[in-house]
Amino acid sequence: MLELNFTFQPGLNVNQILAFEMAGQVWSHFLQDDITVDLHVSVTRQLPDYVLGGAIPSYQSVDVQSVQTALADDSTSNNDVLAVNAIGADGEFSAIVSGSEYKGDRVTLTQAQIAALGLEPEPNQDSLDGYIVINDLRKSALKWSYDFGRTEKLDKNEVDLLSVALHEVGHVLGFVSGLDAPTLPTISQQLAQTTILDLFRYSDRSYDASANELTRGAAAYFSIDGGASNLAPLAAGIVPIGNYAQGYQASHWGITNQDAEVEAALEKGPVIEFINTMVDLATPLSAADQIDSVEQLLAYANGGIVDNTVQLILGQEGDNLGVLDPTLSAQERSSISALDLIAFDVIGYDIAQGRELELDYEGLLDTAKEQVSERLGLEPDDLNKALKKNVKVWGKDRLSDVISAINANEVFERRRRRRR
Repeated sequence: MLELNFTFQPGLNVNQILAFEMAGQVWSHFLQDDITVDLHVSVTRQLPDYVLGGAIPSYQSVDVQSVQTALADDSTSNNDVLAVNAIGADGEFSAIVSGSEYKGDRVTLTQAQIAALGLEPEPNQDSLDGYIVINDLRKSALKWSYDFGRTEKLDKNEVDLLSVALHEVGHVLGFVSGLDAPTLPTISQQLAQTTILDLFRYSDRSYDASANELTRGAAAYFSIDGGASNLAPLAAGIVPIGNYAQGYQASHWGITNQDAEVEAALEKGPVIEFINTMVDLATPLSAADQIDSVEQLLAYANGGIVDNTVQLILGQEGDNLGVLDPTLSAQERSSISALDLIAFDVIGYDIAQGRELELDYEGLLDTAKEQVSERLGLEPDDLNKALKKNVKVWGKDRLSDVISAINANEVFERRRRRRR
């Protein structure tokens, strides 16, 4: 069974720690791979008001042949069989980029996927599999909801922290797209940023060409049978339009009424500011720009290094495809869906068969509380008192590990972005 091992930066309160332990319980309920994924979590005021959280997975570049073989060897379901047949075994993939067709022979995996597929990690690969940051929301009129048992209706100014924790963990596990990386000088470099999820990314034109749709801004859908079946829309990626930007990061499910939502979002100043910031960071850092301090890390977080964010959209809920939707409204909860599980099945994970999607959240919460009690050395009654008082906990300072991982990781170097 998948084990998520969290460490926490000083500054989180006990409820926020419980949220991630709870998220670990939920993901482990569905994913059966016998691996341990190490994640570090922090809270910051440095994120814009309309960004709830973000994730930085550790990445590794792998040749396509090795990935195709590993996926075939790891095939445990009918969906896996379809997916393996779709991606082939010839050591390359075809992609449509801005109307032209190209071939690629390398893909990018998260370190968690490397472990799930039994691939060999790079010798210098850091032990940290991902870094997650959440907004403390103290600059906002909103507040986090800590009702992880999901027993009460959320207030109009409450944002469900469990939904955000599930979302960000999903990115570290591998629900990511190379379309969210900056444009690089050569097409071969760009194609090397392609992820396993991108190998199931199609459009009508790419299906006709038996290729993946890897054009930022192009409408795309998720398909595990070579594009013949459209299972769900995928976000098209953020595209600059004049002084503005349109769309959501491609590492997400799409939104059926995206044009209307984007138009509404662009009318909100803070969202415009955030999206422009994310898009306008296209220059990879040089060696001289190495991150060497916590303050610099948070500055880059504010400026776009925190990929795979979940945005807050004020207003009505959109179409909910799964926990990897790009937006979350106040008063809204998201859950792992059947669609989410299909995606994680084909990108390298083993899904527990016969599990109901409707979870016993209160039962999982009890288990998560036991873990937090053990972690903090508290008796159950003392933990409940700490939860009621929202006590801050002295965690383990691992930002130096995060900084080291970013500076040492070849794929991070490609994905880092310069702040304006």
